[in-house]
Amino acid sequence: MKRHLKTVGFFLAALFVMVGALVFMPPQDSLRSLLSKIPLGLSAPVFVLLYVAANFVVVDIKDAFKLVGAIVFGAWMSAFLIYIAELLNAVIFFNLSRKLGQEFARKMLKNGAGFYDRLSQLPVYWVFLLRAVPVIPYRVLDIVFGMSAMRFNRYMLAAVLASFPRILFIQIPLAAVGSFSMEGFMDYWRNHPKILFAGFCYIVFTAVVVIAFHLRFKAVSRPVVK
Repeated sequence: MKRHLKTVGFFLAALFVMVGALVFMPPQDSLRSLLSKIPLGLSAPVFVLLYVAANFVVVDIKDAFKLVGAIVFGAWMSAFLIYIAELLNAVIFFNLSRKLGQEFARKMLKNGAGFYDRLSQLPVYWVFLLRAVPVIPYRVLDIVFGMSAMRFNRYMLAAVLASFPRILFIQIPLAAVGSFSMEGFMDYWRNHPKILFAGFCYIVFTAVVVIAFHLRFKAVSRPVVK
């Protein structure tokens, strides 16, 4: 009974935060104006806290935060602030998933226990690679690994090491273009062939990791023949 009350309480609290974020989250132009007017020592933590709160909003508005951060703070500083925010998100959603979703996944989902047991057997470098490639959203990884038996310290080690390059890869062209204009990105890449080549290598790296992970996970799932 206490467990059910805690779960209901959590979802009511999450709903309250979500509604509050929807009501009080400033529009993109207002946020940009606000952060530009206050000192860095205040604007940086405000940006991080709002970015974390944005994860509780149904509508995905983090792209707006990435753009505002790139314009206000520049590529490297905005990437660092988003990196801190994403690590905080990893801590929050991994532990929420573990406390509220692990038992449900094992009892209710078909073949859930076997799937999450196989996830927990993956070495840290596989978690590192999954955090590094821009295919799977961070929240999906936080929640899925939180429902597995993987130790929190192991997951956070991979998150700390792998997240910054992926974030920086987005913030550098975004700060230069100043919008999510595909035409602007194409012009930027044409004028910066080294960045374009690095992006191509990143895409190839992502494809290789996805294929290798599929083969690895398939191998782990095979029963051992004695």
